[in-house]
Amino acid sequence: MDAHNRLPVGAVRVRRETHTVLDRAWVKTAEPNVWRKRAVLVWEAEHGPVPRGLVIHHRDRDSLNDAPANLQALTRKEHADEHRGELEAARTRKGANFAHEREIARVA
Repeated sequence: MDAHNRLPVGAVRVRRETHTVLDRAWVKTAEPNVWRKRAVLVWEAEHGPVPRGLVIHHRDRDSLNDAPANLQALTRKEHADEHRGELEAARTRKGANFAHEREIARVA
């Protein structure tokens, strides 16, 4: 890659995660092209390394709000339980939209 296309260490990018469809801030931490989630870096600056088996959760559900007070370390189960209602609501909306589209196609 040409030097003019590279971002310096410390650069921040916002990327949409395909599996969650959430925007996340990533920080370039080393060369050549090592990136880490900003939320994890902020949490580690306050508390040290994230313990094995824990994930960093955004209390206010804003995945770009990486303020230390907004971050919480949870087990994967706790994190899944925290978001379970949101996932069920998203699935219900998706199912309702699919049923509506099928009905429109059937009538048309």
